[in-house]
Amino acid sequence: MSGSALFWLIIFAVSALVFFGTASVITVLGIRDLRDLLRKSERKR
Repeated sequence: MSGSALFWLIIFAVSALVFFGTASVITVLGIRDLRDLLRKSERKR
């Protein structure tokens, strides 16, 4: 594997980790927010 291919592979791996890490955090926070909203709507009834 050439040096440039290794460089782009490392850049790709770091980008993928950042993307999936961000997506995971957004998913967890979104689910928590939805649960909170659903709990508030149940209390109003």
